[in-house]
Amino acid sequence: MQALHTLKSKGVSIRPADLPFLSPYATSKRKRFGDYPTNLTPEAMPTRTNLPL
Repeated sequence: MQALHTLKSKGVSIRPADLPFLSPYATSKRKRFGDYPTNLTPEAMPTRTNLPL
């Protein structure tokens, strides 16, 4: 933002359509916080057929 304010104070015309290209965050083909897949299905517990003595 500081660089944009400096450019504007020097008379450079900045169109709103140009702002997405000057953003520090990549928004296409990249995820800002990554891709963290989760498996919410618990694994089956083993069944016991006999009791310990």
